[in-house]
Amino acid sequence: MTSISVEIIDKLFRRILEQEVINQALCELIVESGLITKDELEFKINNNIDFVNDTYKSLKPISKKEKEEVEILPYYGDIGEA
Repeated sequence: MTSISVEIIDKLFRRILEQEVINQALCELIVESGLITKDELEFKINNNIDFVNDTYKSLKPISKKEKEEVEILPYYGDIGEA
């Protein structure tokens, strides 16, 4: 693996970790504030996971032409990362 690949994986891992910490804190806050019970929250989360999985399974494969069109699109990311 190249150093660029390791750097990209490291950035993705850090971003996922940050999102997980934020999600956990928000879930704890919602339950502790009494807006929803832990069981209701778990039910909603599981329903959303099922929905996303079903949506993912229903996606059609991207054709070679579509991949080429996507590669042409401009980059909209962090400044200096393009």
